[in-house]
Amino acid sequence: MDRVLADFIQAVRGAQVRVSVAEALEAHEVVRVLGYGDREVLREGLGVTLAKTVDEKARFFAAFDRYFTAEAFADADHQDYLATDEGAIAPESESEASTLVEQLLRGDRAGLMSSLREAVREVGVSEMTLFTQRGVVMQRLTARMGLDRLDQELAQLERSGQGSSDRARRLREGRAYLIDQMKTFVQQQVALYTGASGEALREQALSERRLNKLEEDDIARMTELTQRLARRLARQHARRARRARRGQLDVRRTLRRNMGFDGELFNIHWRRIRVDRPRVVVICDVSRSVSDYTRFLLLFLHSLSEVMDRIRSFTFCADVVEVTDIFDEQPVATALEAAQGAAPVG
Repeated sequence: MDRVLADFIQAVRGAQVRVSVAEALEAHEVVRVLGYGDREVLREGLGVTLAKTVDEKARFFAAFDRYFTAEAFADADHQDYLATDEGAIAPESESEASTLVEQLLRGDRAGLMSSLREAVREVGVSEMTLFTQRGVVMQRLTARMGLDRLDQELAQLERSGQGSSDRARRLREGRAYLIDQMKTFVQQQVALYTGASGEALREQALSERRLNKLEEDDIARMTELTQRLARRLARQHARRARRARRGQLDVRRTLRRNMGFDGELFNIHWRRIRVDRPRVVVICDVSRSVSDYTRFLLLFLHSLSEVMDRIRSFTFCADVVEVTDIFDEQPVATALEAAQGAAPVG
């Protein structure tokens, strides 16, 4: 598998899209057939191969656009350095050709981008697992790009009294430009490769926080987590094994029912999985004694109502009040407040 595709698949996994080994091999075949020439065709082809759900498709396309769109080396904040070709200065000798100094003197953005991509591969940016590694990666890239030699060149110009020369000015502007673009590029790579680990860290921190210490900023994240938990609970209780005339062989019941026939299988028993929507009645205590935890419980209750059709929700304190319609008709923020105040406080 070529390096570009391997790094891209790692970026897709970082975007929380599950990619198996078999799917990675299929993606390699897609690239072999379609090639990298037509970006849109490749985007659709890999999307069909790697993304399975609507949510995964959205994550995949976002990762694809970030990975294959190079936003570094833009002109936004360095118009003076990139203003005109007249600002370019030829190297003093042939020995400077193909070096960082030569690229900066000429304003060679294509050459700088190529050098940066090569440095990124050698430093191993795609192997990052935490967004906190950005500083270390930036230091390694700085060394690999040769900025220490550039600093030596500038120091030598200062010592020789040429610190204000066009060459020194051009190199200083180019250095500032390069540093800014390196930061932008590293931020893009961090967003690509550390998405899953960063998300896992945030989820872990949130799961370990006391429910009575949750802040308003945590509610949106908690909503997603409780919806995931509710969907998992709904799936577990929506499948029941039923007896049937065909389906999966029920080995245990078949052997037990044929023990009187010396092992001859006269009575074959089958079973099948029937998807059955569960009927659920949930009652939530909203009294003052559990007020610190009421918001989370109501949030979970609201999430259940979104993934289960046949669910009736009640709150109670001094009396029991049905809040099913509140959860069905109102968004989460207003539904929580309305449900919490629905039951009279005794």
